Amino acid sequence: MLNVHPAPLPEFGGQGMYGMAVHEAALSSDRQETAVTIHQVNDRYDDGAIVASYSIPIYRDDSAEALRERVHDVEPDCWIDVLRRVTNGELLPDARAT
Repeated sequence: MLNVHPAPLPEFGGQGMYGMAVHEAALSSDRQETAVTIHQVNDRYDDGAIVASYSIPIYRDDSAEALRERVHDVEPDCWIDVLRRVTNGELLPDARAT
């Protein structure tokens, strides 16, 4: 099972790190970018193996809402890329369709 997280893991993951809290934390850091992270699900919050990560720039004048929208806008393309790569056996080879 895979999940998408709207920020780099593990820095911005864990219990309570969802929704606007993630984007506010990214803006409060000294990072110049955030990420869309797709990871495997396990029994701990945002702790599964990272499958792919896609960088998103943080701009000086970003609000949490603007950053959330920019991240949200690229998530579908990230999913498509990961699912294509899984199907082709490039990621998670044991999950390839037979």
